Amino acid sequence: MPEWPNGIDSRHVGAECSHECDDEQCKSSIGLVPTQVRILLPAVSKANEERRSDNPRRVYESGLSLPAPRIYTKMVDFIFIAGSPGSGKTTVSELLKAKLNNPPLIDLGWIRCFHLDRKWKNASKKEEQMSFESLAFILKNYVKYGYKNVIVTDLLDFRVEQIPKKFLGYNFIIITLIVKDDKELKRRVLGERDSGFKNYKAALSWNRKLIKRKSVKNEIKIDNTYRNPGKTVNMILEAMKKRSH
Repeated sequence: MPEWPNGIDSRHVGAECSHECDDEQCKSSIGLVPTQVRILLPAVSKANEERRSDNPRRVYESGLSLPAPRIYTKMVDFIFIAGSPGSGKTTVSELLKAKLNNPPLIDLGWIRCFHLDRKWKNASKKEEQMSFESLAFILKNYVKYGYKNVIVTDLLDFRVEQIPKKFLGYNFIIITLIVKDDKELKRRVLGERDSGFKNYKAALSWNRKLIKRKSVKNEIKIDNTYRNPGKTVNMILEAMKKRSH
């Protein structure tokens, strides 16, 4: 596994956060916090890792420039992965990232961790709005510089509903993961997972609203109750074919 010159693991850079709000889906609209913020590099064998020109250690030692953004066969501008806590957003996002040859993967909670304290006690509607605006700028800037298939996750549902207007003129797809078994969703939320969010009642309420809510433009709801995450990713890739141009 490559290391940056200062010894930081390049696959695991970030901060740990927790979220202890007991309000249903954060009634103050401040959102959720990932327990750990991760910047992932593609999984490769050790031999290939040493040969790759974009290996961070080789780039640092040789002074090489990073390669231009890769071109993918199935291309959209943005892939939004939505759903309640425990729906499988993180797992599906990371598998999709690997399938698409490592496009950017951005978690809104990661942006908020830059300015919030560890417990998110200073979270507010205003800073959430600022963070969402920052996210929109970052995404549009990626497209400006030639990137495709940028994966975005950790959005509250009212933000998901704003996507068609906020990203008018861009080619995007929204994948909303739903769970049709309350016991299964409760098990996931209370089980071992990356997020520190354990309010299963809020998760159940959120998920039920998603099931009932009318789909917005370019949104596809996928039942991720017992489906193998790999199969869910394949369904997303098929949906992308229809949106690609």
